[in-house]
Amino acid sequence: MVKLLTTGTFAIATAVKHADVDVISAYPIRPYTGVMNSLARMIADGEFDAEYIVADSEHTQFEIAKHAAACGARVFTGSAGIGWAYAHEPIVVTPGDRQPVVAMVGTRALDDPGNFGVEHNDVLAERDSGWMICFPENPQEAYDLTLMAYKIAENPKVLLPIAIACDGNFITHVRFPVDLPEADVAREFLPPTPPPRANVLHPDKPVIIAPHTD
Repeated sequence: MVKLLTTGTFAIATAVKHADVDVISAYPIRPYTGVMNSLARMIADGEFDAEYIVADSEHTQFEIAKHAAACGARVFTGSAGIGWAYAHEPIVVTPGDRQPVVAMVGTRALDDPGNFGVEHNDVLAERDSGWMICFPENPQEAYDLTLMAYKIAENPKVLLPIAIACDGNFITHVRFPVDLPEADVAREFLPPTPPPRANVLHPDKPVIIAPHTD
């Protein structure tokens, strides 16, 4: 166990590293950007290995996460404010497809004209879309809930996406004491391989996801 004085964004990035995710899709928008920067640095420094994809927009970012999850990958993504709103189309489809995507939402106002204050209007816009949403009180809970999110979302009885909604600035960028376990301890709680599920795309067992019927 290591105690650090650190931010919520770094705490979440550490939890994602300990979750041994397969695919990370990223597109910068503050206050979420701190998470993607920390993850990029961890991968570059060889702390863990993951497919790190920088998308061309938030819409593409959440499409990548959804489809990677559909192929059985453990995924992480995130956004904030109008970026989360812009990704509405793939966000609302993900629960119906029963894909266990885990996302961090750095909650902030839906500007114009450039209001970056903390609000929950962004994440609560998807309250009834099928996403589970949790609100950590501090960076310690941000770390804990991120690991728990994978355990919950990937449960075969659940299979729903979950958002870690962190108050912009107050949790994302203010430093708090955080107890971070060693990676092997975290993996005792969350094994590196997600549980098997029936709705994974594979050429040997074709399935149709979200079919249209007349």
